[in-house]
Amino acid sequence: MTVPHDPRPATTPGFEREDVDLYVEAFSARWESPNTRAAYRQDLTTWLLWCDLHDKHPISDASRPVIEIWMRRLRDERRNSSSTINHRVGTLSRFFELAVDDDLVHKNPCRLESRPRAIPDTNHRTH
Repeated sequence: MTVPHDPRPATTPGFEREDVDLYVEAFSARWESPNTRAAYRQDLTTWLLWCDLHDKHPISDASRPVIEIWMRRLRDERRNSSSTINHRVGTLSRFFELAVDDDLVHKNPCRLESRPRAIPDTNHRTH
């Protein structure tokens, strides 16, 4: 089965890096809880900094392979747990869902992303 090619550009033309920062702020402001806003902002800042470090536009260069590389770096270099990686990718996926709704991208690059399985803590006992 062949999937038809979508001829639309990956992002809206002219969506500059500075616009992404404003979009992140608008995304974060959607939640009333300061803790939720801070957590989402931190997750997205981690993505933005990684993209800046690797000369990637955080929206137009976002693809499943790029996000997989980012996830491996979170695990291998930052030593993030599976739970933290899942939270960060979940935040990024929500961010891209909003970008799809706002016609900034035509698909969410996180949608089919395989996320790491959490390893149970065998040292923690429940009563």
